[in-house]
Amino acid sequence: MTTRPPMQPLGLGHLNHPLLGHRVIDHAHDDRIGILRAIAPDAKANTPSLNIGIPDTPPVA
Repeated sequence: MTTRPPMQPLGLGHLNHPLLGHRVIDHAHDDRIGILRAIAPDAKANTPSLNIGIPDTPPVA
């Protein structure tokens, strides 16, 4: 079994991930293929455009 290293914080709520910068498949959006650019907290659509702190939500790609 392979153990994955924990995701390390990069600042502003963003996390490091071994697939950053690599081609990935987005299964949530019709299997689109793209480059993984960030793992960060999900900013909800109903929040103000200026956030003072980091949202307390699970990280998303």
